Amino acid sequence: MVETERFVYEIDDTPFINKQQVASGSESESDFDYENMGNYEEPNEFEDSGEEQMDVDDANIKSNGGAFKAPTKDEVQSLRETGELFKSNFFKLQVNSLLEEIQQPASQVETLTQALHALRNLIMETKPIGKSTDGKLSTSDARKYLKKNNLSLPVSKELPEDVNWAVGYTVPDIVQVAGSWPLKTNVKRRSSRVKSWEVTLAILLPSHFIQEKDHQNDRWLFKQAFYMTVLADILKKSKLDIQVDITQANGSELEPVISITNKKGSKFIPSNTTINLVSALASPTPFKPLSKISPSRIGSKLSNAFMKPSLHTPHLTYLYNIAETVPAFRDAVKLLKVWANQRSLDWLLNGFNAEFVVALLVDGDQDGKGRVGKGLSSYQLFKTVMDLLRKTDFTSVFMKSITTGGFSKEDHFNSTPLLFIDPTHTYNLMDGLLPEDARVIGFEAQLTLNALDDDNDRFEDTFMKDLRNPTARFDLIGKGKLPSKLVKKIAKGTNVRQNIAATLARALGERSKVINVKLDDDMISIGLILDSEVAGKIVDHGPPAEDEEGCEVFKAFWGEISELRRFKDGKINESVVWQQSNGSKELVPIQIVKWILRRHFNIDQLSFIAEEFDGLLEVEAVDGVETFNDFGAPLQVYEDFQSMLRDMTTLPLEIMNVTPASAYLRHTSPYPQPTRQMNKFGVTPTSARYIPGADLVVQFESSGKWPDDLEAIQITKVAFLEALAAELMKSGQYMAQIVFDSPLPSDIADAVALEVINEQGFAWKLRIQHDRELTLIDRQLNDKVNTTNSQKEILKEARHRFLERFVNKPRHHQAIMALTHRFKAYAKTVRLVSRWINAHLLSPHISQEFIELVVASVFLDTGSYSVPCTPSLGFLRSVLLLSEWKYKQEPLLVPLYTASQIQEDHLDRKIVFPLKEKTEAEKTFEVLRRTDEDIKKTAMFVATEHDVSGGHYTHDRPSKVIASRLQSLAKATASALLDDGEVDIMQLFKSPTEIYDFVINLKSWVNTRLYQSLADDNFGDVDTSNDALVNYDPATMFVEYMERMYGDVVVFFHDACGGHVIGAMFNPAYTSPRKWKVGLHYPTKSVDSKDDVVIDKKFIIKEITTLGKDMIESVTSK
Repeated sequence: MVETERFVYEIDDTPFINKQQVASGSESESDFDYENMGNYEEPNEFEDSGEEQMDVDDANIKSNGGAFKAPTKDEVQSLRETGELFKSNFFKLQVNSLLEEIQQPASQVETLTQALHALRNLIMETKPIGKSTDGKLSTSDARKYLKKNNLSLPVSKELPEDVNWAVGYTVPDIVQVAGSWPLKTNVKRRSSRVKSWEVTLAILLPSHFIQEKDHQNDRWLFKQAFYMTVLADILKKSKLDIQVDITQANGSELEPVISITNKKGSKFIPSNTTINLVSALASPTPFKPLSKISPSRIGSKLSNAFMKPSLHTPHLTYLYNIAETVPAFRDAVKLLKVWANQRSLDWLLNGFNAEFVVALLVDGDQDGKGRVGKGLSSYQLFKTVMDLLRKTDFTSVFMKSITTGGFSKEDHFNSTPLLFIDPTHTYNLMDGLLPEDARVIGFEAQLTLNALDDDNDRFEDTFMKDLRNPTARFDLIGKGKLPSKLVKKIAKGTNVRQNIAATLARALGERSKVINVKLDDDMISIGLILDSEVAGKIVDHGPPAEDEEGCEVFKAFWGEISELRRFKDGKINESVVWQQSNGSKELVPIQIVKWILRRHFNIDQLSFIAEEFDGLLEVEAVDGVETFNDFGAPLQVYEDFQSMLRDMTTLPLEIMNVTPASAYLRHTSPYPQPTRQMNKFGVTPTSARYIPGADLVVQFESSGKWPDDLEAIQITKVAFLEALAAELMKSGQYMAQIVFDSPLPSDIADAVALEVINEQGFAWKLRIQHDRELTLIDRQLNDKVNTTNSQKEILKEARHRFLERFVNKPRHHQAIMALTHRFKAYAKTVRLVSRWINAHLLSPHISQEFIELVVASVFLDTGSYSVPCTPSLGFLRSVLLLSEWKYKQEPLLVPLYTASQIQEDHLDRKIVFPLKEKTEAEKTFEVLRRTDEDIKKTAMFVATEHDVSGGHYTHDRPSKVIASRLQSLAKATASALLDDGEVDIMQLFKSPTEIYDFVINLKSWVNTRLYQSLADDNFGDVDTSNDALVNYDPATMFVEYMERMYGDVVVFFHDACGGHVIGAMFNPAYTSPRKWKVGLHYPTKSVDSKDDVVIDKKFIIKEITTLGKDMIESVTSK
């Protein structure tokens, strides 16, 4: 290695780099072409390139009486360049603001600078120990010195005696600031383990202490350890008000670190800062010959430890040259560190790793590849770094060499799985990392690129959002305890983490995209990001039977669960078959991880939070019910039923279309339609008799025989449904009856349906769609002469009902069905979120469609997350969305129909909300909030491409009060799930009743859906009646009746999924005195003034108790 120019960063007037001391780096042209990435220059320095410029005539422009001038040519050019260099002008402002925010405050820098001066002066004034003037001690004298001063070395070995080399302490040759602080690329850390700011002081050990052969026989280990131990003792005994500790960097005894922080109450250095003192050696390394400490000879970790002390100056010099020739280098590094900080990608935060990644782009690798223009903006550099991290596996990356020495490529190969070799070619920046770690970084980079490539503002997702908690990032998180034998192996230096990661990668195969293994003392944490297409594969195919050697290897890996099986294609292979837990294929990877870690590492105390969700929605069968848990059978029976309807020839008109519009037929209802034995319905407990009906829309063939009168059309619908019921009942396989809406709407509005139940207990509710109906409604609404205002209100209600039943809900159903096919975890995620919302008694206030849209947003607009592949992760992300959504200031735009129209061969296409509809929705939301500042309507604005007004599912519900309640519950639930400790999932689905003004406790016989309850309730008595009624739920019907009766005076809360309590809260708006007047729609009582009244709470509770009669067990009030 050629000797690097002596370059010392001593602390004189400033701890930063002196530009005069650095030789400028060489300029060379980029040979790496990145599309749309030009050269960046500072504002106001753009030269006229001769391109056509905007012709601006100030005299001809008038705006606000001349208050504004037209932009100058330079300003126009600057704006145009800003858009190209920073995605948008607003994005640039955000980046600039961020870069300012992450700087250490000037007051702290001043304090820190003074502290560094004080430490340097103290250290440079220290005296040699012992009797000799050079501070050297024989190892025998050194042992006595340690014992006398009650000191111990930070190494596991004893300092030897009777050797021909010495240790000691005297004043260091140089004390210099190292690391990113003098380079001005340091950023504030977000970690519970380290301080926000770290500054490194390199202590250059006296050259006369070091000999060429000190790499042998632990000589350097002891010399360094002794020197740093004595220095730490000197600092502890000094008058400086500091806390001094000795730690180890990278867990290596060859890398002792003296950490200096404040004592309690001290102001010597900023309280959020740590000063780390590390040992340094002159460059090039004094250890000779270099081949003796090559990675191929002693391993990458040990080789790095020997080389690192000599690289502080060469690394800083190299990076400083890069920073001076690439204007945006420092800011790009800071952006990269902030990005890594938010994702706990610690490798990019350590040392100069982030700096070297950016330098790799601008300076290129050993082969001259990967270079980009030095004039790129910080954002362009950052984005290019993301691309680099995304597609580089770092198995063999060598930076362009700045010396003629260093180790050869062959010296580095096979020393460690990953190679990212520094410009001196003596140091592996990725030592200690696994291929799986690089994949985690690359995967996160890919997610960031995906986010930045769409039209939305992704600044917050990229740089501001806290993504450090792995629970929200990984599809599966497993935690457990390591056996003591494994802990001992780790202590001896065995790379257990690498062995575990490699074994898991082999076992999971293509099921996993990312494997993240972390070991902390005796604990292990495993994070998996899955490939949803293959994660649930239940068979692992091994080699064919004739491959005896391959079969033996396969069986040795999998153990006794491997078996020889014949498959349908006639092949005979060794294979492993996994079990589906409750039919849930998404948990197959958990079985694999548990089995393989138990077999190969004796790790048997591993738990996954996803397992806690498994079975949460499962219900055991009872008399008369074959299963409560099968979604497949109802859907298949429906297909047969609608096919039979379309084949009917005995009706006056043929049925052309049967369209579903029900969560029961799109797999998103919390519970499916039960599969029953209707001939045993009489022995089914009352609490399991709920027969849910799936809404169907029936369209007959076109005919001119339909009446041209709205009222007559409704009568004709009744006739058609009666004829259909008669035909169905002829077969003896169906029960059918005509039902009308309650309460009845006007005579011109759709209000009739046919309820049908088959022999298996599957029920459907059929309504007839006649498009002429909408035409007649619109015609009368537009008739300003013959239609009165009161008639218009009736017509508007009829129109709303028609669109909701025959347009919006069927269209919504088809779009949601597309999502359930595209995302395997979507449907069950909706079920979990829906059950959670119901469990917190919010059933009366939040529609199923609203829940489906919120969850759809989680899957379609992932931001910096991956698409959830497990329901447990989908559930967590959904409650996170609800907890973080600033619904008062922001609409939720869900590109539901854009996603549903993407063909299967284009599923990787970016899904974005169409610009025209997005603009319209945002404008509608803005007007809504401006005209309704109290948010009396549409508290949570959810829009789709076909509902830019947000009126379909969020106009009336949830209200502002309910929205606030929902967000509070979401925050509490998310906090519990993200907590490091154990969480009882069932507790997340329990809602306290103490918050309500009064609580109604229902009798069990009232609850026909008690089988859906998450509480430990029994199924109640058996009703001897054989009557089977569709959607018969007395508890919910009672709540709906009270809502109609009391309006907004009392807010009722209920769990429609088997809840046996009803919570109620009085609207505070009615509790303050107001003047009495005729027509008040609620009970009142007089207050002090004769004319003032308030709501009569006691009377309302008494009235409800009377209305409930035998349904109510008790009523408790505050």
